[in-house]
Amino acid sequence: MGWDSVLGGISTSVIEDNTQPWSGDHCIDFTKVPGVVLSNHKIHAEHPALTDIAPTVLAEFGIARPDTMKGSNIFDASGQNANSGATALDPQGKATLSLLLITAIGLGVGLLLGLTGIGSGSVLTPLLILVAGLVPAKAVGTSLAFAFATKIVASISFHRRGLVDFLILKRLAPGAAAGLLLGFIVLRNLGGRSPQIENAFLQRAIGVALLAVFALMGARLLPNTAGNTLAVHMMSFAQAHERKLAFAAGFAVGLSVTLTSIGAGAALIPMLYLLYRPDSGRLVGTSIFFGTILSATGGLLHAGQGDLDVRVLAVLLMGSLPAIWLASHLHGRLPRLASEGIIAAVMLVLGVRLFFR
Repeated sequence: MGWDSVLGGISTSVIEDNTQPWSGDHCIDFTKVPGVVLSNHKIHAEHPALTDIAPTVLAEFGIARPDTMKGSNIFDASGQNANSGATALDPQGKATLSLLLITAIGLGVGLLLGLTGIGSGSVLTPLLILVAGLVPAKAVGTSLAFAFATKIVASISFHRRGLVDFLILKRLAPGAAAGLLLGFIVLRNLGGRSPQIENAFLQRAIGVALLAVFALMGARLLPNTAGNTLAVHMMSFAQAHERKLAFAAGFAVGLSVTLTSIGAGAALIPMLYLLYRPDSGRLVGTSIFFGTILSATGGLLHAGQGDLDVRVLAVLLMGSLPAIWLASHLHGRLPRLASEGIIAAVMLVLGVRLFFR
């Protein structure tokens, strides 16, 4: 082993003293090994190239790739890297594909919202991460802004019809304020230290929130005969500790919405039903009104940190608003067990995918 063997020659000795110390060399056939990347992340790009390094580094720090920069994030598992490197789409083609993809997401979420009232956080946020390729922080901020924009009109309508229970909101408010404050502190600390750590934490938190909401929805879908005894015990316990549980419910939902954008609908409705047993109109109206306030507050916190993609939000609304209007006219025609069962299954899949990604 010596200079002769490194340079392609054959020395007389198998091992010889190295009189000219060196630490490495570049004697690699570039046609066989065009480059080497050492990484503790799985590389999903089919044809990674040198032009992908800069976008990948930016993505790890939570910074969007400028339109003028070539290449893609090689760690992105959303499938948008299939055309990476030399075979990449031109910027206009990528922009068109992204526009259509986000419009389709808005359309699908709008249909779910119109049919079930669920989906602005629990379905949209994971889709923005896994399909649209947004970093978790921007996905949460954009999803909260979307939730506010789609719920504000409904909130005003429910309030005018007297279907918002302000006594329930008064009981939930202290816990929700504490949850929002803690969520804001966590976001500030994580974002200030490292956007990469923040996004990794948020991704796991979103996965946990989805699995928790799946469990709550699954309990609601159980046959009455299977859950009657448990429900009676839970109701009596909830009534005996109503104020403490209201604070805990507000805190949990406020914290979850701030960190993940999830919980203002799918998690809050079962909690309100367990604590107060309001009629269906007041249950939905109070939940939507409370969710609108949480979405506005959480959205402002994320926007203040730059975690809001206005262009994505506009495209989502363009696709979702007509779908919400259409679905609202179909509401009630699809059995509740079928619609909520489908959503629960989707949450389970997305939650597992995000948590173990």
